[in-house]
Amino acid sequence: YEVLGNLRVPAGVTLTVPVGVTLKFDGGAGTLLQVDGSLVVQGTAVSPVVITSGQLLPAADDWQGIYVSSSATQVVIEHAEIRFADRGIEFATNALTDTGACDTFCVRNSVIERSRYGLYITGASPWLEGNRIRNTTNSCVWVLNGSPTLIDNVIEDSGTYGVFLDGSDSLLETNLIQYNAYDGIRLTNGSPTIRDNTIWNNGGSYAGITVRDASNPLITGNTLTGQKYGMQVYPTSRSAANNSYPVVNGNAIYGNSTYDYYAYNFFDAANVTLDATGNWWGTTHAATIAAKIYDNHEHTTYSPVVDFQDYLDGFQGSPAAQT
Repeated sequence: YEVLGNLRVPAGVTLTVPVGVTLKFDGGAGTLLQVDGSLVVQGTAVSPVVITSGQLLPAADDWQGIYVSSSATQVVIEHAEIRFADRGIEFATNALTDTGACDTFCVRNSVIERSRYGLYITGASPWLEGNRIRNTTNSCVWVLNGSPTLIDNVIEDSGTYGVFLDGSDSLLETNLIQYNAYDGIRLTNGSPTIRDNTIWNNGGSYAGITVRDASNPLITGNTLTGQKYGMQVYPTSRSAANNSYPVVNGNAIYGNSTYDYYAYNFFDAANVTLDATGNWWGTTHAATIAAKIYDNHEHTTYSPVVDFQDYLDGFQGSPAAQT
């Protein structure tokens, strides 16, 4: 089907897109699929629904994308391929949630690619599972004041961040985050839970995870390797309110080119200790681990103490003899 202008789903109306359907938006950069009511996309692995540009030579930002408004009452997208938009799917502020049944507010087993942003979320908390979000000119996933759940996604090849979180308490679990131009995950002003992800080979001058201002994330069970920094904690300005206190336990943090953990720009840094206990650092030699951690030993004024005691003898291993 060719869509020549905007396609709007009014409040109280359900648009169901059945298996194998292709929607091509031909109306230019401002055209969109706007959901004020209910959208159900019913693709399958063998026969997905395709929602894309109708241009002869398609490119990112050919059309606006799917816009889920604050009045939407259901959005269930399964086995879709969404391409060449400004924002593959944009979620406006909405109180809907989903528990993983994917029956209310969910995007599952879909491909979102070759757009400016993959998912653009402001004040919403959709369930996002089993998707491949890739090849974006900006962030693959961009979140402001929402707390989506991201499970088992592949997030790769963005022009900036894999996942950008501001004011978010999201759950990120068992995702593969790789080959993004900047940080794998950058977060500020929130306390997300980041667990059991593989975050590797992201921007050569960036980090697997960067924690900025006033954030207290729980970071556990992840593999962070192949970046300039595995973990970076770097408030944008020095104040007590801006200091961040991530809890980083049970991860594999090794093989990063400059530091495995870099902490800098803290207020009253000498009196701040960050919890990085119980991780695997690629070695059980304390001096070798310490040499890859930039903390108060390197800069007594601006860097906090990073406590890396109880380091492990392997990923998900046992506490090693402390040498």
